[in-house]
Amino acid sequence: MSDQYKWSADPSKEAAAQATDRLATSLEEAGFDVGRDFPDLAAIMTLGYGPPVRVGRISIDTAARLCDLLARVQPAGDDTAG
Repeated sequence: MSDQYKWSADPSKEAAAQATDRLATSLEEAGFDVGRDFPDLAAIMTLGYGPPVRVGRISIDTAARLCDLLARVQPAGDDTAG
């Protein structure tokens, strides 16, 4: 995993914004139109839980495409595929 995609445990709003940006970039690189397919994607502030990344509601078609993409991903540490 590239250093730019390593998760930071920093519970700041900035960390949530950076994670949201990384997720949006990864989704775009995978062929999604983030503005259309993930219109609610945002870093948000909530009381008591730190700043989560909200993915929001997605269409059935987007969910199916995301499932297909994730099914093709080699699990971390699995060197048997390939």
